[in-house]
Amino acid sequence: MAVSLTETIHKLGSSILERRRDAGNDLAQQLCAMLEPLLSPDFRIGFVGVRDASGEVLIERALLIYTASLAEWEDSTQYVAPETVAGVLHVAQSLNESSLAEGYALIGKVKALPGHDTDSVEGWHHVPVGMIVACDCDRPLEQLVDVMANLNASIPSTRWADAVSVLSRGMINYAVGFSEKAIGARADY
Repeated sequence: MAVSLTETIHKLGSSILERRRDAGNDLAQQLCAMLEPLLSPDFRIGFVGVRDASGEVLIERALLIYTASLAEWEDSTQYVAPETVAGVLHVAQSLNESSLAEGYALIGKVKALPGHDTDSVEGWHHVPVGMIVACDCDRPLEQLVDVMANLNASIPSTRWADAVSVLSRGMINYAVGFSEKAIGARADY
């Protein structure tokens, strides 16, 4: 019987949370190690920076999912090209106003990288996915939904986090409405 993606992610989150509590290891390193085998062969995950063709550093270092050529697989890549970035994960021990703001800033920066705002064949946009992952949070998720709504009101929707996950509690998802303010957030447990 096939295992669903939801079940796989739930098991992964539970495993990371248990290891985090038991060993006290770095959550970002564990997440990186556990996600790597789940990626397709054309993708890598790691702590790298982003540098454009002229050599300018656009992002110093972050946990990124990116495409890589075979030659890059052998190197210990420190920087990748902006157009190779497929996703970013901001990892924090505790989710709060500060870690949300830091995550939003990083995700916004990654989503604004050159080469991601253009239309491609058949109208698809190639914008990196951005996710904030925390082990725990210092208050009920409902209170953090209000913080997210304030962040969302202050930046373009194209720069928002795609998902916010608190491994010990649940995930904050977006829901769509049909009003002038069409997108809101809600907490799932």
